[in-house]
Amino acid sequence: MPAANALALQTLLVGGLLNFACSVIAFYLWNERRSERFLLFWALGWTFGWIRWATAFFALGKPELAPVLSLQSALLSFFFVLGAYDLLPGKPWKRPWIVGATALADLSFTLAGLVGGMPAELEYARFFTQLLILASALSWAYATERLPGYAFAAGTIFVWVGYVGIALSVLGKGVGSHVVIPLFNVPLMFSIIIIAYQRSRRELQENERTLQKIFDTAPAPIVITRPPRGEIERANALAIEALGLAPGDALGRSAIEHGLVADAGARERIYAELAAGRKVTGEVLTVQRAGGEARILAVHADRILLASGERNIFSFYDLTELRRAESDLAHAQRVTALGELSASLAHEVGQPLTAILANAQAARRFRQIDARHPELDQTLVDIAAAARDAGETISRLRLLFRKGATQHATVSLNAVVEDVLRLLKGSLVRNRVEVAADLAADLPAVTGDAIQLRQVLLNLLVNAQEAINAADAQRREIHVSTRRVDAHRIAVTVRDSGPGIAESELERIFDHFVTTKPNGIGMGLAVSRTILEAHDGRIWAERADGAGLTLRIELPAAG
Repeated sequence: MPAANALALQTLLVGGLLNFACSVIAFYLWNERRSERFLLFWALGWTFGWIRWATAFFALGKPELAPVLSLQSALLSFFFVLGAYDLLPGKPWKRPWIVGATALADLSFTLAGLVGGMPAELEYARFFTQLLILASALSWAYATERLPGYAFAAGTIFVWVGYVGIALSVLGKGVGSHVVIPLFNVPLMFSIIIIAYQRSRRELQENERTLQKIFDTAPAPIVITRPPRGEIERANALAIEALGLAPGDALGRSAIEHGLVADAGARERIYAELAAGRKVTGEVLTVQRAGGEARILAVHADRILLASGERNIFSFYDLTELRRAESDLAHAQRVTALGELSASLAHEVGQPLTAILANAQAARRFRQIDARHPELDQTLVDIAAAARDAGETISRLRLLFRKGATQHATVSLNAVVEDVLRLLKGSLVRNRVEVAADLAADLPAVTGDAIQLRQVLLNLLVNAQEAINAADAQRREIHVSTRRVDAHRIAVTVRDSGPGIAESELERIFDHFVTTKPNGIGMGLAVSRTILEAHDGRIWAERADGAGLTLRIELPAAG
């Protein structure tokens, strides 16, 4: 085999292998970074490059394959130029007319070479044009973005252009057979890897700065901790302030080490959900520092997996002031409800006071007749009983009027129902409303604030009575029942014989300022739902069989 042919085969083999390797690497990089289109374009360019080298190997001594080689060169050049466009500001390859003009120029080189019988000369002209476009685009990109990879790639191409130009002037057309020519793909590939790495690193840094800015300026406190000990890794200024942490000493220690104590039940539920891979949304958690005020927080949390391990992300809203406002609103609503029952309450207190007065006058007469009159002792007993009734009524009123912090204790729902029914007895009698109470004998207690639970029952029963009055129906009945749903839940049901409401209103009646009463303000049921949700309970409405409305309450059993 002549030495020239041996060198040509060697060049073809090296060129094909290098272009194949470069295309594989570029496709891999593009698969990792799909947003970097220049990697895809250059991967396609190198793909047509190794196909061209392979075709050239089989085309030795076959001039009829020259058009195929020219077309492959045109495709190679086209995709490399598109890759260069992707590095420029504004990404010109996205403009159809620029892509069309580039394709037309490539095709013109190919046709001119074939028609004019000068394929080799025009092939080199296209080759130099392609390299100059690449080098110019990379130089422009370096001037714009100042990434060293652009300068290295542009320098490599300019050296390549200079070397091929000198070799062409010395060796003529035979320079295409020189094995050094395809070796320039190696530094170009390294340039591409450097550019991809530097662009990726820059994007990561920009994302980090953006996320840090979002983290710092978020309208909610955010804390990131490292399981399992819970060391605080990041906390924005709002979180540091809300939790009362020292700004310079917030990180690296857990909440417990900072002296923060959370109620164990809610804390365990949050971590159990995170361990199970579920998000936590709106879990209410009470947190307190030693000697500080307890803060009520609505916590949202999620767990993410990073290369360095798992992290827990917490964001929360401080509900302390809101709960205080809700407490004030609930107190105002209690006062309003009791104000509406003033006539009934006056009757409830007036009856025993009248009895006391009558019995006292009778006792005075008995004493005047005979200090040992047989009716005197019984009269004094009646006075004491009437005074006790009045005192109990006033005590129940005082409890409902009381304003203060929520006090959770063990509460009997049966006792709550009975207390409220006694309070409403006069009003129910005056309005000719019959109440049937079906209270379960074996009902477990619940944990909650007795005053707030009385308020809920008072709201439901007053609403039921007013609904019956509005309907002016012959049947004037309220049915109240308690029962055990299961081992963990207790239910209370209030059903009236009023007109009921439309199906579409069953959920809306629990919204603030939504009312079906002409003079109502729409707060009773909204406040009731807020109270029950704070007790981990729920309330909902159903249309009763026939006429009326059924309101159901569920609360967790104590323990």
